[in-house]
Amino acid sequence: MKNSKGLLVFIGIRTVGLILLGLAFIVLGVYVLINPAEYDYEATATISRIEATGGEWVTDADGHETYEDTYTVYVSYDFEGREIKDAELNSYSSSMKVGDSVDIEFNADDTAHVSEVGFSILPIVAIVAGTVAVVVGVVEIIKLPETRARF
Repeated sequence: MKNSKGLLVFIGIRTVGLILLGLAFIVLGVYVLINPAEYDYEATATISRIEATGGEWVTDADGHETYEDTYTVYVSYDFEGREIKDAELNSYSSSMKVGDSVDIEFNADDTAHVSEVGFSILPIVAIVAGTVAVVVGVVEIIKLPETRARF
């Protein structure tokens, strides 16, 4: 049957694409882990204000929906003898309070946007998602003879 051959070709192309996409995610995640963003300077900043900037509805594992606010944190710090006020921090934690100290990283050419010193989970998520895609692709390849037999 012509349609069955077309379906098998589609499954093969999808499988190869899935594996290639998975490998790309793995490589990207490993690259980011090995070569984190580089910043010129580190400092200790003081949280100057925290603003609610919106929110979203989130569904938990039991299906309950709750509204979670999103926040933007602004910090002040000293750099080369001058005070930088209200620089936007790239993270927020519910434990943060105005007046708290936070360790930051930044580049001299963009002192208005700073990052909290710490570990990012995104490369790990990319590696895990890539691994899942590769495993699914390999399982599809293993099952290909069985799929062919059905058509």
